[in-house]
Amino acid sequence: MTIIKAFCIALSTYSRIPMPKFEWKGREIKLAVIFFPIIGVIVGLAEYLLYMLFKIVDLPVFPMTVMCCGIPVLITRGIHLNGYMHTLDALSFKGSHEKKLEIMRDLHVGGYSVIRMFLFVGGFVSAVYLLLYYSFDHSLISYMQSDFLIGGSAIPPTVAPYTIEEIVYVWAMSFVLSRLMSAISIVTFPFTDKSGQMYAFSGRDESGKINKTAFICLVVEEIIVLAAMLFINPVAGGVLIATSLLAFIFYWISCKKGFGGFTGDLTGWFLCLSEFWMTIAAAVLAIIM
Repeated sequence: MTIIKAFCIALSTYSRIPMPKFEWKGREIKLAVIFFPIIGVIVGLAEYLLYMLFKIVDLPVFPMTVMCCGIPVLITRGIHLNGYMHTLDALSFKGSHEKKLEIMRDLHVGGYSVIRMFLFVGGFVSAVYLLLYYSFDHSLISYMQSDFLIGGSAIPPTVAPYTIEEIVYVWAMSFVLSRLMSAISIVTFPFTDKSGQMYAFSGRDESGKINKTAFICLVVEEIIVLAAMLFINPVAGGVLIATSLLAFIFYWISCKKGFGGFTGDLTGWFLCLSEFWMTIAAAVLAIIM
């Protein structure tokens, strides 16, 4: 029953999926972080099913792009975008850690984060558009289907290292990977404040001891997701995994040097940052295919 309640807590916190209401207790909250990646599974599965539907229904690429980009916001209420914007405002200030944390706690957003949000949305939508455009306009053209005739001589077909459909499938799994890595940061990164809800989700006590049960479960989940991405396609999977890892390293450095520790808003910032660059990487792979 504790596991079921922990599952419900995770989904009710980070998605709009209706869940039963009950009193949250200590152990249930500590185990909820294990199920944070489930929201990524739901988002990725929705993207995959929508993509498969697009293969049947003939729609212009732009409406397809809008629907694909709207899925994460529709499922999660865009909760991570809130942390993304607050973090951007804090990062625009070059002063002390305390002042940055104070800016982050402010419920208002500044012009800097609004401008960066426009760039973020524009870049993300453009990347998804390119991914879908090359998928539907070029994915049926395979180097293995025919020979190329140049000067009357046939050039042997070249086996492509990946197909664009495989890129889309790996990209759908990136929503799981980003949430897995953010969940791992919750249970391992040092906090700036031990009184918030995110600290309760980390499952640590007053001494800050790592929640080993949650950490082990998340590592196992991470291995499964990484293996699945590499199984779908080693090249595409490897590129997106490397991109996410670089974003995670940058996230760790930013938490340590920029804020002196970890906060809940930084989780949302990393999630958006990771998914943005993995989407860019997927689009680049589609273009050079």
